[in-house]
Amino acid sequence: MAMAVAGAAHPAKPVVVDVKTSSRAQRSAFGQPTSEYNQRKYTRRLTRDMLRRMGSCTVKMYPMTSSPNINAERYVEAATASIFEHYLGEYGAKIANCLADANRDMPPIVRALIGDSSYRPQAADRQISWGVTRRDNKLKVALLVEKAHSHAAEIADRIGAAYPGSVVQLTAARAHSSAPQAKVHRAWSLAPGSSIGHTEGFPGSIGCLVRSLEDGEDWPGLVSASHVLSKSNRAKSGDAILVPGHPDGPRISNHQCGSLARFLILPDYDQDLLESNYLCCTDAALVKFERQKNCRHTLPEATYVPDPKNPDKLMAVCEVIGGDVVAERLGERVYKMGRTTGLTDGILDLVGVQRQIILISGKEYVYTNVLGVRQAPGRDKPFSQPGDSGSLVYTHDGKGIGLIIGGSESISWLSPLDACLTELNVKLLS
Repeated sequence: MAMAVAGAAHPAKPVVVDVKTSSRAQRSAFGQPTSEYNQRKYTRRLTRDMLRRMGSCTVKMYPMTSSPNINAERYVEAATASIFEHYLGEYGAKIANCLADANRDMPPIVRALIGDSSYRPQAADRQISWGVTRRDNKLKVALLVEKAHSHAAEIADRIGAAYPGSVVQLTAARAHSSAPQAKVHRAWSLAPGSSIGHTEGFPGSIGCLVRSLEDGEDWPGLVSASHVLSKSNRAKSGDAILVPGHPDGPRISNHQCGSLARFLILPDYDQDLLESNYLCCTDAALVKFERQKNCRHTLPEATYVPDPKNPDKLMAVCEVIGGDVVAERLGERVYKMGRTTGLTDGILDLVGVQRQIILISGKEYVYTNVLGVRQAPGRDKPFSQPGDSGSLVYTHDGKGIGLIIGGSESISWLSPLDACLTELNVKLLS
């Protein structure tokens, strides 16, 4: 898994799961799911068995076993140490040691009561996440708490007092990603920001246009968020994908832009399946473009987005950047074109964020190595809202950096684009 930091040593060996298309016979060998609950058990059983009869896209997932989440705990600590030392040197390593204690004291997923066998996300007053930010033209550690005047805020205050000038405390509400509340009416195309969705799911946004690098798969496609196109892991390869997604448009064949080729599994935390919970890394899915009879869609030659200098004109996203190159742009203005909010700008504020909880359609997901974009000063609407999931975030000079996962009024969370394209084994169409 490509981390949000290039050049830093990879801190932990992930469980590697191969997920590609599977034949009906292969799926029946595992037992076909018959309900949402059984689908979650089915997905995790496939994960535990390494999906040995399915192959193609390598998906790296980090085990988050309970009693007491030891694998996730070690991964978060190792990732934090690697990232902080990489960017802040020995001083960062010392702060990482303090956060290791906080990670053990306040893990993102906990047993609710002593002796209680159920596990759930931390209450808001004990939820804390962290990453790297830039203030006064210097890289610093950012500690994010969900609630001011809370136990988590006290921990953040204590660390900040021990390392003055090196730690910034921020308050960020729990991030959400959910079904849009209303239809959006505009002319649709296969351009980034257009509505896209599974025939039985809610709509998100087209992120970028790509070409598959898999052997024997020299075809173009579209990338958006996995939690949108896979219906949170309940879809299957070959499912029809619509532009615009329902209910922005009807479920008719000439709105089909292609089929779901592959997606990255995003495990929500399940109290009933404690032995097979995982951290989420990248949130992306690939659609194979297929021209249908009477199809209304034409695939653009490249990933064209509005030019921030002149939004009425388009420019091509010519490059994908990640790691240190993205970190160098902390504090810069970035842009996205989405289904709900259209063209918005924000400030790239965080890289390498660990243990960030995001609520997707009522379920809790714990993400690692994500990027954060804050609302630009003076703007009256958030950087992203429901329906913008999967949107491409890019720089003023046409560099792609991430795909929207979800957010709150003040901050939006992104999967690093370089990691998403690597895991899907595709390249940007440019």
